[in-house]
Amino acid sequence: MQNSLTDTIIKAVPPNTRFSKLIHQLWAKEATGNKNAMQEFNKECAYWLILHEDLSPLLLPTRPYKMSEYDVMTTKEKKNVPNSFWRQDDIKQYLEQKSRVEDRNRGMLDKLREFKKYIPEGDTITLAKYKAMIYEYIAP
Repeated sequence: MQNSLTDTIIKAVPPNTRFSKLIHQLWAKEATGNKNAMQEFNKECAYWLILHEDLSPLLLPTRPYKMSEYDVMTTKEKKNVPNSFWRQDDIKQYLEQKSRVEDRNRGMLDKLREFKKYIPEGDTITLAKYKAMIYEYIAP
C-alpha cells in the first residue's frame, strides 16, 4: 500500500525545482514512515528561505498631511472628527497600505524567528544571517 502511495505522490508533485523536490521528498518520507522527515523538511526550508526570498522589511507609506494635522489634535478634538475624514481617498488608501505593510512585516518577522529555530547551532553563518534579518525588523 505504501509503495503505491509513494508512486502517487511522485506523480502528483513532479520534482522540477528545488522547493518542489523538498516537498516531494517530505511526502515520500512521510509515506514510508520516516519520523524525522518534517524536521529535515523544515531545516531545508529554512536554508531555502534565507537564500531565495526578499526578506527586507517594507517601509511604511508616507503619511498624508491631513493625518499629521490629526496627530496634533487634542483627545477632545479627535473625538469630534467626523467619520467622513476617515473615508477620504488619501486617508483610506494610506491606512490600507499601512495595514498591509505592517501585516507583511509582522508575518515575515514571525517566519524568520520560526525558521531560525531549524538551523543547526553549528551553522554560525546562516544563524548570523537570520539574526541580522530579524534585527532589521526590531531595530528602532
